[in-house]
Amino acid sequence: MTDRIFIDRNVWLYSFLRDDCRKQLLAESLIVASALAADCRFLASEDMQDNLKIEGQLIIRNPFK
Repeated sequence: MTDRIFIDRNVWLYSFLRDDCRKQLLAESLIVASALAADCRFLASEDMQDNLKIEGQLIIRNPFK
């Protein structure tokens, strides 16, 4: 994969200011914010809730289910 996503100020702010009931860790919030900034539709994670839809565009998928 040659595409690179750089963490900018908006990604940092999004990850710090997330106010939701999941109380994601900062690392998870940065991953989610980066995926949203890259307009990803799916994010593979075994630690986050499977089939969770974030911001109406990003779906978390557990690759081991």
